[in-house]
Amino acid sequence: MISRALRADGALVIVALAWGLTFPLIELSVRDTDPVWFVSIRMLIASIILLPFVYKKLSKVSRRVWLGAVILGFTNGATYLCQTIGLQTTTSAMSGFITGTNVIMVPLLLPFFRLGLPRRIDLVGCFLCLIGLYVLNGASWHHIGIGELWTLGAAAFYAFSIVLLQRVSSDTEQVLELAFLQIAFVIPWMVLAALIMHHPLHLNATSWLSVVITAVLSTSLALVLQTKFQRETTPTHAVIIFSLEPIFAALLGWLIVGEPITLNIAEGGGLILLSLLMVELLPKIWRRFAPTSA
Repeated sequence: MISRALRADGALVIVALAWGLTFPLIELSVRDTDPVWFVSIRMLIASIILLPFVYKKLSKVSRRVWLGAVILGFTNGATYLCQTIGLQTTTSAMSGFITGTNVIMVPLLLPFFRLGLPRRIDLVGCFLCLIGLYVLNGASWHHIGIGELWTLGAAAFYAFSIVLLQRVSSDTEQVLELAFLQIAFVIPWMVLAALIMHHPLHLNATSWLSVVITAVLSTSLALVLQTKFQRETTPTHAVIIFSLEPIFAALLGWLIVGEPITLNIAEGGGLILLSLLMVELLPKIWRRFAPTSA
């Protein structure tokens, strides 16, 4: 029988895979599509998908969940927007690495949300994971441009969202409602941004296909799984699993966009997997073989 922890880890891996899919699809789309409207329509479709499952329950949603969803809607919207704008001038691989720097930000945010302090093994795993992300993408800080800075902003909002979601979802069973409201509250922020910046609405055939796929898989499905299963582990452990996202982004970028796979992907991906296994297995090995006090 699959343990609860293993089931949660598997679900979060699926989330990372779904998120990794967004990088090549968005990179294809934003060449001819305004990123603000892309995010807006993506969120609208995702909310419509979830609405039939929650509309009868919304009147029973607690004030805590409503408030958390409003804040998460803003931070998620900022994450999507910054990431999408960044992909206009940077590659899927570089975007994946910079977004992955949230693996270091999350442990630093935990005390501010009264979620305790990360273990030493978690911090070591995070730093090893960050090195893996750097190697995987062959990232070079000698060529930092505006796209990379937008993506760094996405990483910061992303880290805040992960920790806040852990706090809000830890003591509620209104999982679908919370997932739906997070998505729904992204939409007004994006539409407002589009109107303020006077961006025209235009999506070509490729963009429509991309927006539908990312809405169904990378938003609706992924956010429901994240909301339900992230609370069954720690934020630090979850964010290390989410660091698999750039591995999936690089592999899917090769399949969809034709971006080359290099030795860096194998080496960096190996370090990321090692960090995940280290955080997962070393404490169990230590408890099994460590001498017990008399």
